[in-house]
Amino acid sequence: MPDVYAHIICADLVAKNFKLKLDDMEKKLLYFGSQGPDIISFIYPDLSEKMHGYYEDFLKIMLSKSEFLPLYIGYLSHFNLDKMCHPIIESYSDSMEDHLAIEAYLDQVIVKLYWDKDIKDLDLSHYIPYEIPSNIASFISQVIYDIYAFRLPLGFWENALRNYHEIYKEASKGRSNLIKYSENPLSSLEEILGKKDTKCILLSFRDAVKNTVYALNSTFKLTLFKGVKIKDEKIEF
Repeated sequence: MPDVYAHIICADLVAKNFKLKLDDMEKKLLYFGSQGPDIISFIYPDLSEKMHGYYEDFLKIMLSKSEFLPLYIGYLSHFNLDKMCHPIIESYSDSMEDHLAIEAYLDQVIVKLYWDKDIKDLDLSHYIPYEIPSNIASFISQVIYDIYAFRLPLGFWENALRNYHEIYKEASKGRSNLIKYSENPLSSLEEILGKKDTKCILLSFRDAVKNTVYALNSTFKLTLFKGVKIKDEKIEF
């Protein structure tokens, strides 16, 4: 599946297409939602897998809370991006090492392509919060219990987010095999996928943004947002 920053950027592009005016907390809720069940995966991998496999009712309940709109957009973009990119990643993942390498290089390419930055210069705490408001934490936990019959312990989200940051921090320092860094991530990605499928996965990223925007337009019937046209993104540096 796409990695941390690919999901953040996907949600960010969706929000920008609608010219949403989000305050700092709303942005962090957008980015928190963009991680989907991945935040859960290091603690409850079976629950995370179940949520990735069946999420329609989860999204429907999220949508019922209009005050949590940034959160909903984040989650929707997460599942759309996974759906678009995961088949390509999976088809080349003969080993977990290959899988992690593809995710890491794709993340670095997306950051360079859309933000024109080196991933090493980014601080995850500027995007993903260390905690979320208690009413939102309680709401998400209740939705998970109602749909998946899994009761998250009290204080779970604060612990999970702290754990998420620590794992990413250690990995980005090269202390685990979760993240591989490349001075030329596009070339590294092409070495694994080939040029054709590298182009394909970058187009799939673009299409995930489009699909999320179109889904939101359809859901809200253009009453909450004005319709927007998305021009094709470039896919090379």
